Amino acid sequence: MKKLYTITTTHTSDDYKRPHTNTETFTTTSKQDAMILATKQYLERVYEADTLEYNNKGTFQSIVESNSDYTKLTTSLYDYFQNNESTLFEGEFVPNTFSVNVESAEIETPTETSVMDLIGKIKD
Repeated sequence: MKKLYTITTTHTSDDYKRPHTNTETFTTTSKQDAMILATKQYLERVYEADTLEYNNKGTFQSIVESNSDYTKLTTSLYDYFQNNESTLFEGEFVPNTFSVNVESAEIETPTETSVMDLIGKIKD
């Protein structure tokens, strides 16, 4: 059995008349890659929306400065964004303008034998 990680980002426009939601989904088979991808999605949103100009830029900078190891840095940033999602991405007309969700699931990798067994059952 393998693990599959699904990263889902949801962006909701902050419009009181017609909020629009856009969702993107990414998959990977590595937990580390999932954390990196999730962190990258947060960073892109923060950059596009200038989020840190108004909230917690000092906290963000201290996380970056205190983590010289790339893996620790991405994990620390992911945790920071997850824990502060409701304040960093709070909308005026919608509760939350951006979120990232990481889920994992066990997946079965089919073998040649299992496929041939099914073909045999159908054929008979």
